[in-house]
Formats: sequence, structure tokens, C-alpha cells
Amino acid sequence: MVCAINSIDSNFTGLRICEELCPNELDTSSGNANQKWLTREPNSYANFGGNIKTVAREPINPSRQNKRGTVVDVEAAAGWNEDFTQDNMTELLQGFFFNDATEKYNLLPLNGTANLCADVEASNGIYNITATVASLFRAGDLVKTTGFTNSANNTLALVSAVTTTELDTDNTASVVEASPPATANIRHVGFQFASGDLVATIVSGTLVLTSSVKTMTQFGLEVGEWIFIGGSAVSSAYAFANGTGYARVLSVSATAIVCDKSTGLITADAGVGKTIRIFFGTYIRNPTISETQITRTYAIERTLGEDSNGTQAQVAGGSYANEFAIKIPSGAKLEADLSYISMDETYYDGTETIPSEESGVQLFAALGQEGYNTSTDMVRVAMNSIPTVATLSPTSQFAFVTELNLNINNGAKLNKAVGVIGGISASFGNFVVGGNVTAYFQTVEAQRALRNNDDVTIDAIFAKHNGGMVYDIPVLGLGGGQANVTKDSPVTIPLEQFAAENPAGYTFSYTNLHYLPDIAMPA
Repeated sequence: MVCAINSIDSNFTGLRICEELCPNELDTSSGNANQKWLTREPNSYANFGGNIKTVAREPINPSRQNKRGTVVDVEAAAGWNEDFTQDNMTELLQGFFFNDATEKYNLLPLNGTANLCADVEASNGIYNITATVASLFRAGDLVKTTGFTNSANNTLALVSAVTTTELDTDNTASVVEASPPATANIRHVGFQFASGDLVATIVSGTLVLTSSVKTMTQFGLEVGEWIFIGGSAVSSAYAFANGTGYARVLSVSATAIVCDKSTGLITADAGVGKTIRIFFGTYIRNPTISETQITRTYAIERTLGEDSNGTQAQVAGGSYANEFAIKIPSGAKLEADLSYISMDETYYDGTETIPSEESGVQLFAALGQEGYNTSTDMVRVAMNSIPTVATLSPTSQFAFVTELNLNINNGAKLNKAVGVIGGISASFGNFVVGGNVTAYFQTVEAQRALRNNDDVTIDAIFAKHNGGMVYDIPVLGLGGGQANVTKDSPVTIPLEQFAAENPAGYTFSYTNLHYLPDIAMPA
């Protein structure tokens, strides 16, 4: 006897997303091999699926009754809440930023051609690649190796030499791995300078890192990107107090990296006898001009358990990334709300093959990484007025916050047409970044900044398990600011944020630091 299915439990549902070739069109070339379906880990859903719009006939007639109506449109959307982990949001953020991420070289890039590690040799730290890497990795590079079957081959390694397809490192603990999995990656995450080569000076309120040996433009750093300066070993960091720190890149030339924000490096140091290390990662910001903006669309598939024949699902196709919210409450997880508007939706019953399980597609399991918390994983949240005289470390307008929210809104609206249910494309408003922060009151400087319409900047830095991330709004204005005074409670200040384009031509940036030394972790 086959029992009837009376309900589907939410725990038997799932969520997957795939970037489309064109709006509402998956890439079916090469036997679907270009379809990359990413499994997500939603906490909850918001406004997922199609809202069917019908219109009834309302003729004037003696019976005073309406006639049977008809479906005239569908408003489809896909939204969910998900924990923020080290690597689970970077690829999707490209859609919200309308830009490609800037990556340092790695075998498995978010965009572009993937390469493989052919094998690993024993006890000599040699990784053989299936592509020419002589111009992509260089001696002195710090690389993070991940995804290898043998744990000894997964490490932070210093590159000693590079031949055509061979990467020589200091990982003398490496073991033979004749056929590493396709998910094995080697990622450029930093650089170790020659002894005494990286000199730190303070010039007009900026930190200038100068090298006479290394060509600094080889790192691929961009304006606004955050780096970490200094290693955990005494020999790889500057000698002065707080001689390591996060810093924001202002400019890069062949001989120097100039930084205009720093969490610790505010004193000159020649680095005598030190092999200073710096670390960098993947960087995303909104584009400066419309010609460089990249509009992505996605197929978003939510499975709905199984009927008597197989897996059921709904797919929101032609989905445009519209709103993204980073939620940073006190004593909780770091979370994000993702919201897409969709051209249409389609349902699949168990007799039909759902898109993510079609033959030939790439189906990636959820990363399952540990989430960030807003207590022990936060390095800092800093908000301060931008001083008229440049300084690396201006006084923050508060020491602690109870809540911080940062929002992206692309103002997406579907374009409608006669003969089509759903949308044919989308139009977009400005790239609007806002949010709010509630801070403990200490001084009246925040209210003064608001009243004076000061330019303000805010950044939030998180780190754990030798990785980290930085959210940065270079220029914003403030609203609100009325102090909350409640009996038997501390005084707090609610502030609204309204970000604006900064002199470098962008509004918001995100840096994912794939490797950080122990010294970069929160105290």
C-alpha cells in the first residue's frame, strides 16, 4: 500500500542557484557543463515564488455578479536569509555589486578558466600544475593550498621558485598525491619581502610601504582594497608597538603601496633585518562607470520534497540581484538577507528532471563553513568623520555598537510587455547604500558630525580561523542622532547612514582575506 502525501516538511526542501547565460536562459552548451549550481544554506525565506495577478470580468448586468476572470501577470521573486561564512557569499556578491570580483591568481577562479594541480611530490613542497604558471606565481609569494586529499598538502606555503608548470614551496611536509581532486586549489594570498626591503614611512597622513626590489604592481591590488601587514613571527613584522595591522589601499605604483586607513601601523619603521609579510585577498566594489557594469541573472531553484514520482521544485528564472543586507547585531551570528526580482517562475513535479539535476551540470554542495559571530570574531567597527588633515587613525565616534546594518539596493524593476506574463528584462535605479547603527553614547561628536553634515567613513572587520573579511563605506552622511535616554539603561544613539560616491569613484567595497596570520585574529 502506498500512503498519500499529505504534507511536505520544510526540512526536506533545498535551495540552489545558477548564473544564467542570458536572462531566463541557462547555458546548455557543452552538454550543460557550463552550468554551475551552488547549493545554499538558507535560514528562512522571504517572498519566494510567483504572485499571480488575475483580473475578473465585471460587466454591468442585472444579476450584479462578476464573470470568470483570467490570469494577466505574475510577479516573481526569490529571497532568503543566510549566515555569512568565509567563502559562501563572495561569488553571489558579484551580482549585487554589478561587477566581477578582483581575484589574485588561483587555480579555481570565480570567473575564467579553471586549472588543475597535476600532482604533489613528497617532502619537497613541489606542486605540478596543468597550465603555465611561470608568470602567475613568483618567488616570495605566499600561497594557500586547499582541497587536497592529504592534509599535509593543505597549508600556507612560501614559494621559493617557479618553472614553467612547477611550483616549488617550503612545504617540506608534503606527501605524494598522484591525482589531486578537481577541487584542489592553490591561491596567491600574500608576499614575503626580502630582508629589509619593505620600508614603512608616514607621509601627509598616509602609510607608504616602499620596496626597492619587488615590483608592487604585480600583486594586482586595487584602490580601496584592504590588506594585512605583518606576519605572526617576529622576523616577519615591524618592530614597533602595534607593528601589524589592517590597512586600506589608496594607490599602488611599481615601488610603493600607499594606504589611507590603518588599524595599527601609524609609525615609520625601516624594517631592518625583517622579511615583512603582507596578505591580500579577493576584492569587490561597485563599478565606476556604466560601461564596466556587469548585469547577471540567475536561476534560483527551491526543491519542495518529493511526490510519488520524484523531486518537486519551483524555479525563479531570470532573477536579478536587487537588495542585499548585512546584519550585525550584538551577541549573534553574522547574517545576510538576499533579495532577487525574477522574470517568471516554473514548477516541476516528480516526473520532470529539475534543472540542477540535468545531465552534465556542475552541482556543488554547500560549503558548510563555520559562521562568523558578532562577539569574538569582530576585529572592529569604526565610524569617524573624515578629517580635513589626513590621519591614518582618526578618533572613532563611538567605542561599541549594539547593532549595525549595511544595505545595498539596486532599485530593480521588471519591464513588462504585451503578450508576455512576467517580465522581459529589468531596469535599475542608482546603486544605493545605506543602513543604520545604534551605538553607546560617549561624547557629542556623532551629533556634531551629523549637524555639520560632515563626511563620515565606516568599516567593519571580522576574522577567525586564519581568514577574514572587511566591509568598507568610504564616504557617507548621517541622519537621526537623537539620543535615547531610558531609566536604568545606558544612553544610545541611533544613526542612519546614507553612502555616496567617494573620490575614487565607488560607494561600497568588500574584501575577502582568504588567509590571515594568527596575529590578525581578534584579541
